[in-house]
Amino acid sequence: MKKKSATSPNYGEISEIGERIRQIRTVFFGGDTEKIAQVAGIHYTNIAKLINGDTKCSMKVAQNLLIAIPELSADWLILGNGTMRRGENATSATTPQPASNDAQIRLLRDILREKDNNIADLNRQLAQLQIQLLQEKEKVSSPLASTTMASISK
Repeated sequence: MKKKSATSPNYGEISEIGERIRQIRTVFFGGDTEKIAQVAGIHYTNIAKLINGDTKCSMKVAQNLLIAIPELSADWLILGNGTMRRGENATSATTPQPASNDAQIRLLRDILREKDNNIADLNRQLAQLQIQLLQEKEKVSSPLASTTMASISK
């Protein structure tokens, strides 16, 4: 694992999930960073950042990997529990060390915080779209109303 400088983020659990993403890249994508990045829905340079622990893994990235690789275990990917492949017996494969409970809780809180932020952003966008819709309705009805009033006054 890459040594962190004093100024680099030290996420702990992120480096653990980064190591699991490294394993996924090797097992399912033959080590091809661009392929896993495409499946994860992020730029290939960000995969390296995830693997090195320089950035957090978003829930969307985890979801995309789980959707693209049906045999991938969500427990293993997100929490480090069990084995990489769903239904695989722990004695038949090397089991990565599970993350500590504190690390799991921090990761899940980060994921929930990210989801809350996404919901807030979507609510703001929805409000802006509703305002735009009302403005467009006013523009459409305004010429119609003036045309109607002009024809009535004649």
